[in-house]
Amino acid sequence: MIDDSVAALNALCPFINKPVDLLSLDSFDVYPEAPHPSAIHHIMELLAARPALRPDSIIAVDDSAIGGDGGKGMIMNEYSSRSSATVLYDGYQKVWIMH
Repeated sequence: MIDDSVAALNALCPFINKPVDLLSLDSFDVYPEAPHPSAIHHIMELLAARPALRPDSIIAVDDSAIGGDGGKGMIMNEYSSRSSATVLYDGYQKVWIMH
């Protein structure tokens, strides 16, 4: 399937009959001087996939150390800190377990 990842996740989620264990997000290149478009896209991907996730699903985002503000995961950092997600790894990639 070739599609925008947010649209594809919205279309696929109703057909997923088993919760997703691991969701790895690595679309939409991030630019250090303007990380917001990529960060917005990645939180939209997470929200689109949310119906297919279970309470202990693992979410990983690449390029999270770019730009000093969290790169692609900038908004997901805020989302996870306000939810009960736990950071499993915080390096160039960032990984959370959802609760």
